[in-house]
Amino acid sequence: MNPPLSSSSATPVFAARMNALRRNLPFALLGVLLTSGLVAAALHGAVPTSQLLLWTGANVLLAAARGWVAWRRWPDGEDMARLRRWHRLTLAGTVLGGLLWGLPTAWWMLQAPLAHQMFLVIGLLTMGTGAIYAYCIDLPVLYGFQVPYFLPPMLAMGLVPHPLLHVMSLAGLLYLFVTLAFAHRMFRTQVDSLRLRFENLDLLKRVQQEKEAAVRSDQAKSRFLAAASHDLRQPMHALSLFVGVLRGEALPASSRELVDNISRAASAMGTLFEGLLNLSRLDAGVVVPRMQPVALDVLIEQ
Repeated sequence: MNPPLSSSSATPVFAARMNALRRNLPFALLGVLLTSGLVAAALHGAVPTSQLLLWTGANVLLAAARGWVAWRRWPDGEDMARLRRWHRLTLAGTVLGGLLWGLPTAWWMLQAPLAHQMFLVIGLLTMGTGAIYAYCIDLPVLYGFQVPYFLPPMLAMGLVPHPLLHVMSLAGLLYLFVTLAFAHRMFRTQVDSLRLRFENLDLLKRVQQEKEAAVRSDQAKSRFLAAASHDLRQPMHALSLFVGVLRGEALPASSRELVDNISRAASAMGTLFEGLLNLSRLDAGVVVPRMQPVALDVLIEQ
């Protein structure tokens, strides 16, 4: 079972779905116009011409209105309230488009000869299959078109007193159920893909933020080490001065040896602080390292 979308990822996923739906609408509207023209031409003579003209004109007007909503009512920027309003308008237009096909074709199924009925079935299957790919990115829009588009003709076909049409009616209802189930799986696949894309983008953004925070922390550490080593060198310098003063005094041999040990310890500690300062300079990029031979015996002796 797929986990629910978080609030942070649901909004961009919805916006991406609406963008995909808007990109698919031109092909869907063009398919409606072309198929309606073919159906009108095929039913000429079997259905009253006035009905065909009225139906074709209604399809053209509705397609124009849906196209106007798709492009003129599209919100600029990231206004989610206006985007959801656009979605509702698109859904309403899609439902009207489904009814404009489903109800007249159901009526013509009861009147047209068998050959024309078969042509209507082929037209319905063709455009219904195209609608799956055009609208599967949004299930309400898909159901809003497929159910009123496909259900009335299939039910009307079952009312015609012909065994073949009864079988085709049942097959059409099964087709509707299978295509909706297939479209639902396509929808989940696309939504999961979009969700993973935005989660990866969020993850990359957080990684970048963590990297920048780590760089700032490292720079702060380097500044602290530089300041600390500089401040600690001051008392060590003073200690060296005091040791130098002691060396100038008349001291017993044992005390002079002790002063020498203190001097060496202070010198070693000063060297350590100098190394700490050099490390901070290296981290800050102030000092460029230069490779050269080092006398290890002196280091080991110290």
